[in-house]
Amino acid sequence: MTKILLYSIHFPRFFSFARANCQIPRTGASGYIGGDLLYLIAKRHPEYGVTALVRNDTHIETINQVLNNVQVVQGTLDDEDILEREATEADIVLTSSSHVKSVQSIHRGLLGKLDRGEKLPYWVQMSGGAAVVSKEVANRNWEPGTGSDHIWDDLDGIASIKSIIRNDPTRAVDNYMMSVAQSSSYIKTAVIYPPIIYGSGRGPVNQRSVQVPDLVEASLKRGRAFRLGPGLNRWGNIHIRDLSEMILRLIEKAVQRHTDNNVWGQDGIYLTGVGEVAAAAFNLGLLPDASVEVMKEDQFNRLLSHHADFPGTILYGTNSRGGSNRARKYLDWIPTHHSLEEDIVETVTREGVRLGLIGAESLDYILIGQLVANCLD
Repeated sequence: MTKILLYSIHFPRFFSFARANCQIPRTGASGYIGGDLLYLIAKRHPEYGVTALVRNDTHIETINQVLNNVQVVQGTLDDEDILEREATEADIVLTSSSHVKSVQSIHRGLLGKLDRGEKLPYWVQMSGGAAVVSKEVANRNWEPGTGSDHIWDDLDGIASIKSIIRNDPTRAVDNYMMSVAQSSSYIKTAVIYPPIIYGSGRGPVNQRSVQVPDLVEASLKRGRAFRLGPGLNRWGNIHIRDLSEMILRLIEKAVQRHTDNNVWGQDGIYLTGVGEVAAAAFNLGLLPDASVEVMKEDQFNRLLSHHADFPGTILYGTNSRGGSNRARKYLDWIPTHHSLEEDIVETVTREGVRLGLIGAESLDYILIGQLVANCLD
């Protein structure tokens, strides 16, 4: 039986998937990405058995109600013994973590598996598009919201991607994963760097993304649209369901014991951009008042920052441009879901409902969303 393990720092949970000869531990069951992936695996591969590490009692109850084939283990990313134990039992590990000690626990568990002479483990880490913005931010002349012509290439330009990550001490887990790929060739690794993720998730707990909904929410609450600086920067984007499909392709390769060095190891680095849009476009037309306030860095960070290490100017003021060339070539992956432009109408409507603003005015908000979509052309 193959075992799959997942855990997440952004959504600190843990999964394990099992199949006849396949155990897949995984974390993130209650998170946006992890939950959607768990839904897809349960639907596409009902033969997989699943174990999930979850810290929240309410989330455990919800997962048990929605996914009756999931076995839940309660714990957090600080429970090193649990993580190491579950990783030791795993054949495939899927993580989304910037929590170094938990990643080290996973690594110890996989090394223990190798020491026992068991079959090679696979490890897929979810990172983020901000991994390639450090050089831009470090430039003393950088102004948040300015554009860039540089487009990262995860095939021909993979050396440049590795270089910028290696030279960024804040990317501790990314660097750790590159070290594992270099020093532990018997552990097959892959790291995925999603940019803006949009669309409604299908997971049991969190179905809401971050960047676009938060920007819409802030605009609706303030009663006025806004942007950061000139608003010319660009990020790639991908629909949550296309991202889950890409991750599932890697899982299926691992289940098949696929060992191609173009897929795993030192070159197993995946950018996932499908579309691309200027940040300024999100800030136009969200409200009936078409005026757009231009914010400075401090003001913007006070309004839209997720934590001290991720100020709003990083998420909304930098450039993270790159296609999904490696996945298309080596995973036979093709995105099929609607674009971010098409999703804007639904996002504005959802946020209006969530904030209690949708009622008799619901049609107005749908029309506002359509105006935003037109601005993105």
